[in-house]
Amino acid sequence: MEQQDIQAKYYEFQMLNEQLQERQQHLKMMEEQLVELQGAIQTLDELEDNKEILIPISGGIFAKAKLVTSKELLVNVGANVIVKKNRQDTKKILTEKVEQVEQVLAQLTQTTEQLTMQLQDLAGQLQGKI
Repeated sequence: MEQQDIQAKYYEFQMLNEQLQERQQHLKMMEEQLVELQGAIQTLDELEDNKEILIPISGGIFAKAKLVTSKELLVNVGANVIVKKNRQDTKKILTEKVEQVEQVLAQLTQTTEQLTMQLQDLAGQLQGKI
């Protein structure tokens, strides 16, 4: 293998490695979002009228409050538009979001595996050549 070929493969290795790291970060972010959505569904199932709850104010700051009604919820449907939804409709929205995140996770996992295989192949080609 000529020096130019080695340099080209090493450059490709570096680029693929950067892509892999980006995908892994995105994967972690999506996994966190999935946990958050699943937690929201669980919390929704546990809501009761007149139950004391914690309302997030800001990073790690909460206020105690009593839930007046758990029948109607205010849901951000995008572009800062908030609409009233019942618990069933809200749960449906959350479940759809979970399905979307799971699809993205599956795609990211597949891409990550492909990049890992390409990196292993390039590493094998470069091993002993540098």
